[in-house]
Amino acid sequence: MNRKLLSLLAVLTAVLLLAGCSQNPTTPTTSTSLNLNSPTGGYTASNEPTAFGDPELQGSVADETAFNDPLLSSASVDSLMRNPLGGWFHFRAIWGHLVADSTESMVTDWTGKLEISHGALVLRKIIRFEEGDEVLPRTDPRIIEWVSHTGSHSDGVAVDLFVPRPQPVLDTTFVVDTAGDTSTVIDTTWPEPPTLTFTTPPYSRTFTLAELMKLDTVVTLSDSNEVAFWGMRMFRTTCPRGFVAGGWDKADSSGVGLFRGRWINRWGNFAGFYHGHYGINDHGIPVFFGKWIDSTGRFEGFLRGTWGFLPPQNEPDTRPSRGWFAGHIFDAGGHRVGILRGKLVAPDSPEAHGFMEGRWKLICSEEAAEGPGGQGGQGRGGIDDGMGD
Repeated sequence: MNRKLLSLLAVLTAVLLLAGCSQNPTTPTTSTSLNLNSPTGGYTASNEPTAFGDPELQGSVADETAFNDPLLSSASVDSLMRNPLGGWFHFRAIWGHLVADSTESMVTDWTGKLEISHGALVLRKIIRFEEGDEVLPRTDPRIIEWVSHTGSHSDGVAVDLFVPRPQPVLDTTFVVDTAGDTSTVIDTTWPEPPTLTFTTPPYSRTFTLAELMKLDTVVTLSDSNEVAFWGMRMFRTTCPRGFVAGGWDKADSSGVGLFRGRWINRWGNFAGFYHGHYGINDHGIPVFFGKWIDSTGRFEGFLRGTWGFLPPQNEPDTRPSRGWFAGHIFDAGGHRVGILRGKLVAPDSPEAHGFMEGRWKLICSEEAAEGPGGQGGQGRGGIDDGMGD
């Protein structure tokens, strides 16, 4: 489904209305008063109205539709999911125009598939599929197929990957020499680690599990379409982690821009909202500040970090600015409790929403305690935390 465009002025008006509802009068109200120099950017730890009182942000929850994958009832898939020594990853792919382009008149066919070499795929979410687009009936746990067409917007999928722990392959060979004597040679080899392949007419790519552990990339195609990929290794513990998905808007005349979006948990499900602003502080450093709330408006954390734009890939380049963001999550007392980072695409006009998506995790010690189990085919040693730290 297509998302409606909302002007930056309307967003700022919504923020002003929020300030009137807040019990704390220090909540920022306009882009010119948003703080770029304080530890919290001017935000407070008070609770907020649901979705910060922003009806469009609330409506964006419908962008991702839960998919009841019939293969969840399969005994082979269930055994992989329950195996504590197997690997578990979450993968998101979005294709089309990441920043909605109302001038786009061409329709692009993205009918394709996602395939894992060995293991199983479980489809969790369908992202913005429109009428005529569909996921084809699932018959093979290794393959997800879809019909997808995009015009001015984008489609996507969110998938869990489950892979078995690698086991050595014993190759027994009987050798007979010229005297008729027989000897036995036993070779121990390890199978090739699983790979994940994304295949569509405009773009295809194969990922290793090592790439999926900290995947965060946006590919721009020659026709101005884009494909965005995110991946994360998942742990069978309670250590929270997940994704953020939303918009990064163009800065106004004061040099301050806004961002907002959905907070997604480790299961790929909607878990709350975030809202913030970015700009250049008094020291000339590009910074962003924000606030994370749960689905009911309860305060969860402050967001703070830095951002930047990448140089154009081609000259002259009139496309919206592509960039990155990286920062931390803080509790009400100002203690660092988490990490977030990702990619952004800013629009070329204040009337359009940009694109922002990335990964987050809270800091805890449970991951280290898990040990090498769940390595997902990456040898017999430990791996990193999936955030690239």
